[in-house]
Amino acid sequence: MHKMTFEILISTMYRSDITFLDTMFPNEDKSDYSILIINQTDNERHITKFPSNVRVINTQERGLSKSRNMAIKNAIGDICLVADDDVKYVKDVGNIITSAFAKAKNAAVITFKMVNTSGKMYQDYPLIRNHTQKSLYTVNGVVISFDRKQLLEKEVFYNDHFGLGATFETADEYVFMKNVLKSGMEAVFEPVIILSHPDISSGSYLE
Repeated sequence: MHKMTFEILISTMYRSDITFLDTMFPNEDKSDYSILIINQTDNERHITKFPSNVRVINTQERGLSKSRNMAIKNAIGDICLVADDDVKYVKDVGNIITSAFAKAKNAAVITFKMVNTSGKMYQDYPLIRNHTQKSLYTVNGVVISFDRKQLLEKEVFYNDHFGLGATFETADEYVFMKNVLKSGMEAVFEPVIILSHPDISSGSYLE
């Protein structure tokens, strides 16, 4: 059987190098991962140097949802994880996620748990397996992983009007998840912690 390839899709802004990746992978070697960076930036700041496991798109486009969509359309992994530049992954995050997809064979999207920097749960997570309209409220953007082919087939993307840098600053992940369910695809919740994230989002997206 074909081994599922895994890729992390990072949205960031105004970067001129990839040193920020070091803090994202405190528990293992980042070179073990296939990474796509969407760097929304200006003419002065471009990422030009990166190793072979990393791909970079420097773009003048603005808005988090646009960044996410550019990542989905340019991704190459079978299974992809949506990412921001201020998360810290647990050890073996790739295996945790691909194993969850191997177990939930039909799932198009699998969401996970996250904690804050002091180790406290980020949400009151629901006791469910399959997502419902109600459980979507507990989904944070950076714990969404997906089967790329299924999303592309159903043409489910982020809505440009929602998310940082758009008309409505929030709810981008909620609208995305809602569209996943509306399209008839399966969305599953795997109650496993995959990362820690600062309590107050840095909002670095708006600088």
